[in-house]
Amino acid sequence: MSKKKLKVKIQKFGIINQILDKFKKTAAKSQLILLVLALSVAVFCLVYLWSRLKSEPGLDISNQDQPSSAMVGDGLARHLDGVLVAEGEENLTPIAVMIDNHVDSWPLAALTKAQLVYEAPAEGGLSRILAIYSPADDLPKIGPVRSARPYFVDWAKELGAIYIHCGGSPEALSDIQKEYADFDVNEFYQGEYFWRDDNRARPHNVFTSSKLMASYQTKKELTKSADFIPWQFADDAPLSSNPSQQPFVSFNYSTYPQYQIKWLYNSDDNNYQRLMGGTEFKDSDNQLVTAKNIIIQFVKSEILDAVGRRRLTLIGQGEILIIQNGVNRAGTWQKPDDKTRTKFYYQDGSEVKFVRGTTWVQVLPVGWEILTINN
Repeated sequence: MSKKKLKVKIQKFGIINQILDKFKKTAAKSQLILLVLALSVAVFCLVYLWSRLKSEPGLDISNQDQPSSAMVGDGLARHLDGVLVAEGEENLTPIAVMIDNHVDSWPLAALTKAQLVYEAPAEGGLSRILAIYSPADDLPKIGPVRSARPYFVDWAKELGAIYIHCGGSPEALSDIQKEYADFDVNEFYQGEYFWRDDNRARPHNVFTSSKLMASYQTKKELTKSADFIPWQFADDAPLSSNPSQQPFVSFNYSTYPQYQIKWLYNSDDNNYQRLMGGTEFKDSDNQLVTAKNIIIQFVKSEILDAVGRRRLTLIGQGEILIIQNGVNRAGTWQKPDDKTRTKFYYQDGSEVKFVRGTTWVQVLPVGWEILTINN
């Protein structure tokens, strides 16, 4: 074969190889494009399905680790207590008020209107209360308002709540100034949001209202909606399943008999009535203090100073007693860090489903005695 013919053949093969290379590159690009298109379609389908699931009335998606306002029946489940409310009221920034619990402060104002209540030991052998409200409720008088403690600040922070108090311990005030000052309303420096009732003895006579807190929120241009993750909620158990007897739980934050707490089950309303010192506990509107759920949470505790101020360990895990639907059950609590909301679990590891309505979280130091309990 002549050199000329050989050269022509080599050129032909070179052209063919170039064409094949271009074809391979084109095919690879086509495959990449098809892959991208396929992934895009898959993502679109997932987003579409998720949006349909979230908007489906009555569908329980509470297992998702995101805030949920699923439509149930004729309303939206309020994040604080699961009660069904009108659209726009389900996730408002809560109001968290430090409430006095000295016998001289009784009767307490608006305690029965709280959606969530924390009670924990303070110094002097007494307890103190953090009552948490939806700002959608018109509450003309709340209190008496007392001083802050660091663990109550932590519970307010879990909810992104506006925290209302009258002074506080050095540790609590320091914690507030470090990272919660905008949401802090302290009567010592912001007296325009409080008043004193001259018919009550000091220091048990400081009060506030939901309207005053709304004006503070507007002045500070604080967000109107909260971003905390709600607990899971469920409807009342059928009346036929409620125990006919009256189960109760009783314990004491104090050695004084008038402060002995007893929660007595009422099967007709499927709730628990609070007694103090064996007497019905009523608020200033003469309404019985009741709860749908009671959590007794056991935490580590230490005394900080000669006054008797405490430090409660709220990060970690521990034991709880779950009291609802006339039944007392053991369980656990978990809080991995200071940014995460405390969650409660049954013994099988599933998250507690709270009956829609008010919940009281009774925080007791590990080792404190529950005096009587009856299933």
